[in-house]
Amino acid sequence: MDDRTLAILAEDNLIRAATCWTRAAGGEIRDEGSIFVTSVSATMRSFNQVFVRQPIADGALLEAALNHFSGGDRFRLRVREDIRLAAEVVARVGLVRRGGIPSMVLDSPTREDISGLDVRPVSDEATLGDHSRLVARAFDWEPPELLASVFTPKLLADPAW
Repeated sequence: MDDRTLAILAEDNLIRAATCWTRAAGGEIRDEGSIFVTSVSATMRSFNQVFVRQPIADGALLEAALNHFSGGDRFRLRVREDIRLAAEVVARVGLVRRGGIPSMVLDSPTREDISGLDVRPVSDEATLGDHSRLVARAFDWEPPELLASVFTPKLLADPAW
């Protein structure tokens, strides 16, 4: 697979995960086709996101999506490297690119690639609590309890999770 295909697959996976988190937190999901928005009450960029999935020539759609967070809420705008937003569109909404979160993918993992790891689904509240604490610690989220408002037990009932 080429890098663009892997980036699209990684983005789709992140959107599916963000959808699960947002539903579990009782948040809002908006799918505008080329733009996908997730919004929760926790003021964390990682869970309040605007995904640009296709090139946008007109900034009106992007502005409308970003206006959802106009009250000063913290959010993250995600744009794959292969999607070029016109500079005037980005400038009009007051944003500048400051790099991004590096991503890595494992193409076709084998059992040997993950030997020695205990990989299992999170299927009960105790394990979900462990997962929440580990993720909060790994990303230095403060207070760590804030993540529990997103990773709620409702996740366990979501078949996509």
